[in-house]
Amino acid sequence: MPRVFAGGRSFDVSAVLFDKDGTLFDFKAMWMYLFLRYVARLKEIAGADESLVQELYASMGVSRDGSTIDPMGPLALATTSEIRAILAAVLYRHGYPWGEATAIVQEATEGFVWPALSELSHPIGDLERLFRELREAGLRIAVVTTDKRERTRQMLELAGVWPLVDALAGEEDVIAPKPAPDGILTVCERLGIAPAQALMVGDSPADMLAGRAAGTAGCVGVTSGISRREDLEPYADVVIESVQELRAEK
Repeated sequence: MPRVFAGGRSFDVSAVLFDKDGTLFDFKAMWMYLFLRYVARLKEIAGADESLVQELYASMGVSRDGSTIDPMGPLALATTSEIRAILAAVLYRHGYPWGEATAIVQEATEGFVWPALSELSHPIGDLERLFRELREAGLRIAVVTTDKRERTRQMLELAGVWPLVDALAGEEDVIAPKPAPDGILTVCERLGIAPAQALMVGDSPADMLAGRAAGTAGCVGVTSGISRREDLEPYADVVIESVQELRAEK
């Protein structure tokens, strides 16, 4: 069985499972950008005052200056539909009828022209080199994310690694997102392996908890996303700076 090395630890596994945002791609380049656009649009459409704006930030687990994001908060973990529901709930608490609140959020989150995905998608290091090294060692590769499946595929394609990915689980593939194990169990089933034959790599405690719940062979935390080392250490077998530190051999 192939062996994966990370931060002085080694894991005998047949597959490596990656979270997407913060692990393979820069988290803030996409999600903080979109969150700021959402808030700007809500201010424009609903005439939001500062108290509402502050609650929008707090409800998503983002500090008011945008410098920190709660690694266990909604912006880090929620699906797109969950984010819209949270934003609508904030408007509702500020006096908007529920139907109006949901309509405003829909307009704010869908009613603007997205920049090209290539402008938002920033790979963390040379993913093609890493994925090819893993494949050459006999490992299979999967991605487990709460983002939309098609957007994830496009990002992996832009990074030049989509042909190297053996399985993908996105928002549409699971009932419960991480820290529930659903996504991991889904990709393991598609790969035809037991979770104990897989290594989970992610940037949040939720990734590590999902790996534990699924029964993976190990959980590797990376600090390239929104979590600090001290956030990850209670849950991870090992913490490294980025996926670029991973090595593999047959």
